[in-house]
Amino acid sequence: MRFWKARVLNELGAKYKIENWTGASELFNQSGKLIIDICKAAMDRDRKTISDLILKVADIEERAYSLIRT
Repeated sequence: MRFWKARVLNELGAKYKIENWTGASELFNQSGKLIIDICKAAMDRDRKTISDLILKVADIEERAYSLIRT
């Protein structure tokens, strides 16, 4: 879902020249990659890594949604 959201924001941001949307697109792409890493860590039952990655995803997505709002 994050990669789809990133693609849509990137395409619309480019089409309408809204830099905040293209910036948010990059951030959602990053969070999507981290979510994949969370899944891998979950398969290894690596609680520390999972916790750290969840916090990173939260921070990145907070910045992304902030860009969309402005």
